[in-house]
Amino acid sequence: MRRNLGLLAGLLAAALALAAVVFATAIALAAGTKATGFPREFPCTITKAIDGDTFILNIDLGFGLHLDGQRLRLLGVDAFERRTDKGKQAHQFVQQFVGPATLTADGARDSFGRLLGKLSARGADIGAALDAKGYATGKWKQ
Repeated sequence: MRRNLGLLAGLLAAALALAAVVFATAIALAAGTKATGFPREFPCTITKAIDGDTFILNIDLGFGLHLDGQRLRLLGVDAFERRTDKGKQAHQFVQQFVGPATLTADGARDSFGRLLGKLSARGADIGAALDAKGYATGKWKQ
């Protein structure tokens, strides 16, 4: 009986520690601060492509926690502006990625309040795909 109580207490402590990490990450992503200083992967849904390098996401943090309607700016690429022909092509190209995706981010935000990170969907890194197609350059940094 005591052994079972010890095991139960250990499992409860581990679950609470994991919940604390998820909660801290959720607060960091919402506030735009770095909770850990290293990137983490999150399942997400791309709900809209604003242009070639800016998206609207619903992010699943686990344990039923979600950040919906988050604006994301892709790190490492600079897509052509939407008002140009190449920008229109870039926007059309990224439309195929609307849907399930994986976000890699550490909670940092740019001066416009957009979350900064990388997205992959349908087996492709979206930023690298934009660059490979000639719709973006790999020059943009925060």
